[in-house]
Amino acid sequence: MNIFKKLAPAIFILLLIPFLATAQTAEQDNSSSFQKRNRLIGYMLAKQLPTIHFSDKKMNDEQAKAAFTLYIKQLDFQKRFLLQKDADELTAFAPYIDDNLEQGTNALPDAGMDILGGRIDQVEKMVGEILAGPIDFFAADTLESDPEKLTFAKDLDSLRERWRKILKSEVISRYLELEEEAQNAKEEKTAE
Repeated sequence: MNIFKKLAPAIFILLLIPFLATAQTAEQDNSSSFQKRNRLIGYMLAKQLPTIHFSDKKMNDEQAKAAFTLYIKQLDFQKRFLLQKDADELTAFAPYIDDNLEQGTNALPDAGMDILGGRIDQVEKMVGEILAGPIDFFAADTLESDPEKLTFAKDLDSLRERWRKILKSEVISRYLELEEEAQNAKEEKTAE
C-alpha cells in the first residue's frame, strides 16, 4: 500500500499527460494554449519529480545538465540531423532546465523541436538530391554506425556527406536482400 501512495502522483501525471498533450496547430490562438500546457507540464514535473523519483534528488544545476545530456541524445540519437552549432545553441539552455521547470516553462524542448524540424526539412531535400544523382557503388567508403562514436556534423556539407554514405549503405543492403530473396525463390522452384 505504501508503494501505491508513492506512485499515485506519478500514475496521475502519466494519465493526465495524454489529455494535456494535444497536437499544436499553426493557428495563433492555439499557441497560447500550447504555452499554458507546457507551463502546466513543467510545473507538475518540478513539483512531482523530487517526490516520486527513486533517489529523492532535488532538481538543481547538476541534475539539469544531466537531463540536458539525456535530452540531446534522445533528440538526435544517431546524429543524422543536428549540426554541432545546433547542439551548441541548445547547450545554452542546459543550466536553466531546473529554473524553467520551476517556472513552468519549457524553452529547451520548444527550441529543440524548432531546430530539429528545420534540419529535417533540409535533410529531406538533401536526400532527394542525393538519390536523384549518381551513386558510385564501387568507391570505398566507411560509415560509422555507432552513435556513441559519432559527433554532430560540423556543417551542411558534412551532413550531406554523412547522408550520402547512409543512403549508399541502405541501397547496397536492400540490393543484397533482393538478391538473396531471388536466390531463395530460385532454389525453392528447382526443389519442387
